Amino acid sequence: ARGLGAAALFCAAGVVLVVLDPDVRALETVLSARIAGLITGSHTVGVPGTDTFYWLVGTPRITGLIITGECTSAILMGPLLMVVGVVALGGRVRTGRLFLGAVAVSAIVFAANLGRIGLITWATYRYGGAGFTWSHTILGSLVTLLAFAGALVMLAWLLGWDRKPSVPLR
Repeated sequence: ARGLGAAALFCAAGVVLVVLDPDVRALETVLSARIAGLITGSHTVGVPGTDTFYWLVGTPRITGLIITGECTSAILMGPLLMVVGVVALGGRVRTGRLFLGAVAVSAIVFAANLGRIGLITWATYRYGGAGFTWSHTILGSLVTLLAFAGALVMLAWLLGWDRKPSVPLR
């Protein structure tokens, strides 16, 4: 029961993050519009409340992307926070270290998702619809899987799972 409070806190945070998915998407939309501006060198706009951002605004080539509920980092961050909550149940990891792990994995997934959206933006800008298709389905999925795996490895490292046990295992 030592880690029950921390477990409840991290699991609740994971659920809240998934529930607040629209707010996370709104932030991702604003940041993605800025990233699109850097990638395309054009005027960009993130439209509040629509989860849509556009680049090449004011030109005949205006293009936009919608960040859907399936494309947001919240869908991965929530379950990762719940993993931290399950680890907290063991009571062997200090709450401060759990908090550090939760922040680190959330930052990795959030940054990787922005990178994924940037990759999709670049491919769509450069290659049109074909670029969107392969960057969204193949490369985007690969980025997401690698980020999730990397976040789990980082979590294990931060929580000390790379250390040898103090008592030899038999």
